[in-house]
Amino acid sequence: MSDAVLVISPVRNEAAHLARVLDAMAAQTRPPDHWVVVDDRSDDGTYEMLLERESEIPFLRVLQAPDQGIPAGADRLRAAADAVAFNWALGRMREEGVEFGYIGKLDGDIELDPAHFERLLAELRADPRLGLVGCYLEYEKDGGLVLQEMPDYHVPGPVKLYRRDCFAQIGGMPELLGWDTADEVALRLRGWSARSLRDLRARHLKPPGSVGGYVAGKVRHGECVWIVNYPASTVLARGLRLVRERPYGIVGLAYVFGYFRARLRRDPQWPVDEVREAAREEQRLRFRSELRARFGRGQ
Repeated sequence: MSDAVLVISPVRNEAAHLARVLDAMAAQTRPPDHWVVVDDRSDDGTYEMLLERESEIPFLRVLQAPDQGIPAGADRLRAAADAVAFNWALGRMREEGVEFGYIGKLDGDIELDPAHFERLLAELRADPRLGLVGCYLEYEKDGGLVLQEMPDYHVPGPVKLYRRDCFAQIGGMPELLGWDTADEVALRLRGWSARSLRDLRARHLKPPGSVGGYVAGKVRHGECVWIVNYPASTVLARGLRLVRERPYGIVGLAYVFGYFRARLRRDPQWPVDEVREAAREEQRLRFRSELRARFGRGQ
């Protein structure tokens, strides 16, 4: 199998962050063999900035995606616009016969540690059943850095690096909201594992959930977990924990509202039955484990 690394970055209107992202990639101790940045019809000069830097970074390839026809003002995250652009670019690479053993997704607002890919590849080589690896994200808030909370078995959507065989076995990247949760359920079903390295950080240059506003992001997150088929009990428990986040109470309500609105509307759920069922069972088991740890008994 090829040891080459292909990284695809769907970007739209990232001119404010692009210089830092490009500089961080250029400084990698083990850079990707191919870095395809696919501009999704930006109107802030992103595409022009990319073209100016393309000749400076030998592994960088700049493409512009076809117009997806998403109406102005529409929620591009809900439309999975980044997954559509990613898959279009991947299709181009396959048509051109580009060989790779690992495939990654990197968002256009992520500043990587210089050893990012060196560290991730070392993890993948050391563990043949590790199908997906990434790192933790941190972001600036109130003059300091905040680490985004998550479990080690989750890899954030902006910094995923898959083993090629694992990526193929889970069906690639579906063009649906919630793909970056369902992918991990699917790979565990097929005997792979996922891991984020707690001591490796990347800087998220925009606060998580900031697209459309933080509260709107939590509504979207609630819709996401409906699509993946989380049980209502775990969603309500998560909503209760979120009431402690600012603005107090509103964040938790937004998350629960998004879930139940999608449920009442009967929004389409994840199309693969076994993935939906596995996601639901995983959440139930984790909820019971948390209850046992907190109260000393199962429920």
